[in-house]
Amino acid sequence: MTDEDFFATNVDKDGLRKLYRTDSTAKAVFDHLASRQRNKTETPVDRLMQNISGEGFDISRPALTAVLRALERARCGEYVVGRKGHPSRFRWDVGMVAAARYAAGEATVIEAVDQATSDNEDDSATNGSHGDLVNGAIPQLTHGFQLRPDLRLSFTLPSDLTPAEATRLADFVKTLPF
Repeated sequence: MTDEDFFATNVDKDGLRKLYRTDSTAKAVFDHLASRQRNKTETPVDRLMQNISGEGFDISRPALTAVLRALERARCGEYVVGRKGHPSRFRWDVGMVAAARYAAGEATVIEAVDQATSDNEDDSATNGSHGDLVNGAIPQLTHGFQLRPDLRLSFTLPSDLTPAEATRLADFVKTLPF
């Protein structure tokens, strides 16, 4: 049995499902992770909090930290407290997408995290597709923005959007008549 197989088979699967059913913050975390296309080997706490808040969920850092500590106890990985300028983060031993889908009852298997197929690029404002080719030409990312409590917007922008292009887009939005 390899180390990867050990981590995948030693996950407290019942604990994950119970956490999903009983903790609203955990449910928001799992639902966010289950919507991802690719696994990551590390998830920064601040980034995860930003992404979940952007989806309209009001979560606190202590509540999020408690969920990550519970994931550690369930043997999904390790919660690492930030030190000396490094951010707090969760290092995954198993595929985060499958673990989240399992917790929600959508998957039957949790695989070990595969370093070769994990995506550790920055996903700062993305939700949904990551680097998809649109019209076979320019890689684009789909971004989500919670404008109002009952209104979430999605839009697609080039994955290499420059600050100048972002400024032009912001200026355009300011000109829209209301």
